[in-house]
Amino acid sequence: LLQALKELILSAKDEALAPHVAAILPLLFTQAEGTAEEGVRTVVSECLGKLLAAAPAAVLPALRERLSHEAAPMRAVAVASLRFAIVDGPSPLDARLPEVIVDFLGHLSDETLKVRHASLLALSCVAHNKPAYLSASLPSLLGPLYEETAKKAELVHQVDLGPFKHTVDDGLELRKAAFECMDTLLDACGDRLELPRFVERLIAGLTDDYDIKMQCHLILCKMATRPNTAPALLALLDQICEPLRKSVVAKLKDNAVKQEIERHDELVRSGMRVSCLLARIPGAEGHVKFDQYVRGTLKQGPLAPRYEAILAEVDGADDGVDPMMVG
Repeated sequence: LLQALKELILSAKDEALAPHVAAILPLLFTQAEGTAEEGVRTVVSECLGKLLAAAPAAVLPALRERLSHEAAPMRAVAVASLRFAIVDGPSPLDARLPEVIVDFLGHLSDETLKVRHASLLALSCVAHNKPAYLSASLPSLLGPLYEETAKKAELVHQVDLGPFKHTVDDGLELRKAAFECMDTLLDACGDRLELPRFVERLIAGLTDDYDIKMQCHLILCKMATRPNTAPALLALLDQICEPLRKSVVAKLKDNAVKQEIERHDELVRSGMRVSCLLARIPGAEGHVKFDQYVRGTLKQGPLAPRYEAILAEVDGADDGVDPMMVG
């Protein structure tokens, strides 16, 4: 029944949906409250987003009411619906959402992981499609966003699998979403970011798990090649170089499996690409620690041939090619 309702809602034109919104909303909220399945809640969010775009005057108050619902899954559904309402182009929501957008995105500070995750995805969507919606609220959202980039010990635990112990990090997906959001904000709202604090979070990410390190490398590559952001990296170059150095000189255990070897190799290559682009920022050679790292670790010793290959690849890339995709 829900799937059929979804197909009907998504295929109908806004003007055809509007008269039926009052009857459809209770059905969707009941579905969201009565299920523990993530897939069902996603479908409900998608339907609510379409209805919000079709009839904002009727749907927006109902969603804002659910944002303070005692049940976290309902709050997550209400926040997630925003992603499915935002479109790239003129919308009736343009006159309504900017003044209440913080009601949705303010759940970056929610007590529940799923709600915070939904808020991060919603912020990325808004920044990508409607950055003007964030003109007033962005400064208040950056603090909670940066908080979600930090690895939290209380979210890491071990699972006993008989003879083995497996470490589970319940906060990893949240951190990945937070850094992806930072990447989107850099592209869409870069002129409104306080870059020193932004870069500090990237430096912290360079000491995190593999996926986070790779995300931070990508963002650093972008910043290093843009005249408006490169100076912010230059100011913190000596702090950046130490975690980069640790990544490129790290050694694998003798019993490493194929996947670990491949991930390690890609991380080293990625770190070298970042280092290469940082070294090309005018004035980089004047930073003693960074210059020592490049000259002593990358241009000499066992890593020198690999670094030379990275230099050649970057030199051979056409203008505009993403340096992280070279090689």
